[in-house]
Amino acid sequence: MTIFQTTFDIPEWILQGLQTGEYVRIGGVIRDGNTKQIVATPFPV
Repeated sequence: MTIFQTTFDIPEWILQGLQTGEYVRIGGVIRDGNTKQIVATPFPV
């Protein structure tokens, strides 16, 4: 099996939300931790 890593350029407001648990990352999608609605779809760099 091959390991595949992707790097994303994450804005500060998303990073803060991920650190506090307000947002969660599922694959390449950032979702609201409570409602599970999509907040952002960052692009790989």
